[in-house]
Amino acid sequence: MSTLTTSTETQDTQDTQDTQDTQDTQDTQDTQDTQDTQDTQDTQDTQDTQDTQESLNEYEQERVPEHRLLGWRHFMGSYSGEHVAGTEFVIGAAFVAWGASTFDILMGLLIGNLMAVLTWALITAPIATQSRLTVYEYLRRVAGPSFNKVYNVVNAVLFCALGGAMITVSASAVRILFNIPAQTHWYPDSAAFVAVALTVGAIVVAVAVLGFQKCAQFATVCSPWLLVVFIAGGMVALPALSAIGNGETFTGFNQFLALADQYIWTGQTPDGSPSMTFWQIAAFAWVCNLAMHGSLGDMALLRFAKSKKYGYFSAFGMFFGHYIAWICAGIMGAGAMLLMKTNMSHLDAGGIAHAVLGATGIVAVIIAGWTTSNPTIYRAGLAIQSIFPNKSRAYITSIVGVITAVIACFPFVFTRLLDFVGYMGLLLAPVGANTSGMTVEEASLVAINELHALNHRVGIPAGFAQLRVTEEDILSWVDDALADPCARGNPHPMTREQVLELYKKAL
Repeated sequence: MSTLTTSTETQDTQDTQDTQDTQDTQDTQDTQDTQDTQDTQDTQDTQDTQDTQESLNEYEQERVPEHRLLGWRHFMGSYSGEHVAGTEFVIGAAFVAWGASTFDILMGLLIGNLMAVLTWALITAPIATQSRLTVYEYLRRVAGPSFNKVYNVVNAVLFCALGGAMITVSASAVRILFNIPAQTHWYPDSAAFVAVALTVGAIVVAVAVLGFQKCAQFATVCSPWLLVVFIAGGMVALPALSAIGNGETFTGFNQFLALADQYIWTGQTPDGSPSMTFWQIAAFAWVCNLAMHGSLGDMALLRFAKSKKYGYFSAFGMFFGHYIAWICAGIMGAGAMLLMKTNMSHLDAGGIAHAVLGATGIVAVIIAGWTTSNPTIYRAGLAIQSIFPNKSRAYITSIVGVITAVIACFPFVFTRLLDFVGYMGLLLAPVGANTSGMTVEEASLVAINELHALNHRVGIPAGFAQLRVTEEDILSWVDDALADPCARGNPHPMTREQVLELYKKAL
């Protein structure tokens, strides 16, 4: 009996020990699972953080890497969205007040916008895709940091003013919803308008901080609808103009030209001053974006392009925005003046769109101003960030955006917009000029000849061989050269074979 009891106790002890061992094993397994889960979560968090940092990295001081290049849809959408904008309501209607004739508008804008597209495609895009740098970093390497800082400050101020005008355009539509009067003075005469401008500015800056890709995606979504709104506005205004006139309906292009000559582009100004000529219209269409193409400002955008041919996608902005939209805006402006029995000086973009299209016009002007101000603030942020390279682009863009939003509270940037874009183009365009008139190959030969002349005067060895350097020695030099941090910022990256061949020639 005692033996049986002892055996039973031993069995119970063994069962207890097994249970404890099982529990310990389970606890160990749970601890390991928890640790694995935590490690997985930490890895995921680290990856998410790296992805976020990568998405915000715009490569302000270095070449854009191959994996960050963008397809043609981004540039078609970006140019369409930026140039089918709220300012088109202003500029298109201004041609009416300037006394342009119908023929001069149709043909002058055609030639001027064609010149703009060719400037983007033949000058800006090739330089941008070859260097993969912003114009600010490119200029720093070419002209030095001192000149670069002066240029960047001027550039940023001008882009801030232009971006502010775009925000003012959007605010001019929002103010209708709150019965705020049109702001036609250089200063705001309504605290409510200031609040509206600051609110719109905050939303715009939030998108600009995210970088070019997000700006382009936003514009790609909005631009097709905006173009339809402009065309619809012109079509709605034409019957109204016809009804005010002789009441005849038109069924062809000749009837449209007759109506346009009589009620839209009459060739006469309200005050009898000289009318705008054919070549003035063509020049304006080209110069109004000279800061972006002629002075290479759009290197900030086109450095992401896979091909220099993407410069031709600027045609979507020029001919949809600065041709079709300007013409439709002129029709809407003339219609709004007749319907509201007022003149152009008492109308803003929101007033014109609302008079013709109602609530749809308000939404169109808000989004149109937004799609233009986004890339403009982005450019201004890049300009200032190149002066303060230790600060992040997102941080600098936020600061620039606050300044731009404050500028937007003062309507003078909107009322004097047409003068401003002309001055802006003339101030910035010389930076993109080839003052020597040489090609890249010719400039390279001049540099080589200068080095040869220096060699002759100073007595520099003609090659590495004179310094007892052998071909085996230069193999390590090639690896060191490619590993050097400066090589990553070279506007013209080279392969190992190309560097090796270069050193062999130097022997």
